[in-house]
Amino acid sequence: MANLFEESDERFLVTLSSEGEDKMWQVNDKGEHEFTGGKQDWIAAAKAAEECSCFQEDDEDELVADENISCYNCRYRRWTAKSFICCK
Repeated sequence: MANLFEESDERFLVTLSSEGEDKMWQVNDKGEHEFTGGKQDWIAAAKAAEECSCFQEDDEDELVADENISCYNCRYRRWTAKSFICCK
């Protein structure tokens, strides 16, 4: 267990919102930021998008979240098997 972090090839980027809540993004070996909330963390995805100056709503047929401003509805997100990559 002690060497768990040493054996992992994955790195994590952590930023803090003004409320002090962690937003976690996993950084892969290509330097892409993958949302660690998966495909069901609706609240965190909405908060992240509200704080993002690059958010642009995707085409209507690509929207998946009820909240218009959500990383899940952003034109710069690309779906992965577990979550999505932020392309900005």
